[in-house]
Amino acid sequence: MKQYVLILAALLLGFSARSQVLKNETHTEVDPLLSDTAEGTWKQAVILGYDSVANIYMVKLADGSKLNIPAKEPEKWIRPVEDKLTVNKYGPGARLPYQKRQVVMKYTKCNPSEAGIKKTITAQMAKLYKDYPFITIDFTSFKAQNGYDDPKNTSQFIYPYKIEMLVHLKRTLMFGKRQYTEYQTWEYDREYAYATRPGKNCECYPQQLAAPKLLSSRWYLVPTY
Repeated sequence: MKQYVLILAALLLGFSARSQVLKNETHTEVDPLLSDTAEGTWKQAVILGYDSVANIYMVKLADGSKLNIPAKEPEKWIRPVEDKLTVNKYGPGARLPYQKRQVVMKYTKCNPSEAGIKKTITAQMAKLYKDYPFITIDFTSFKAQNGYDDPKNTSQFIYPYKIEMLVHLKRTLMFGKRQYTEYQTWEYDREYAYATRPGKNCECYPQQLAAPKLLSSRWYLVPTY
């Protein structure tokens, strides 16, 4: 359990320290002239790297030339390429039941039922993905395994569960005076443990931290009317 806490803390620290919104090798549009107008002069580019000290994106234009684009908050001279795919099961048309991160992460009850464990895991994921204000989880498989006595805690019991799930995330950010919404979906396949503790307390944690798989990450321009 201590090892899990350390790993989770490291992950949370990594998320809190991250300031790079658009990842390396992402296809983007940049304004090389760093215009102050809403239109700008946008060109296709690929992100080569990010300097968190100088706070700049290193990009490569379609003609092969390289340049640095200052990072801003919100971003002013770099933006994602809008996804034109109208049919996407993980995109805006999916109508997934997103919940506010600040709400679901407050769940702290000890509830060994399937519904209670799902709420606990959702709260943990909401704390992990702190850059995304909306989250929903599709638990595609939830299988109870044989329980056993906790070898490290006398008279306490561990209930293992084999869980497969899709974690859907959503956030809206401003780029170049235009709003974009990012939809991201991660696939998890893990075995979790629900452990009883003295005083009607409990713990719920993954018994192994298998890396999730990124299934989809797309940006959509928010329409203006």
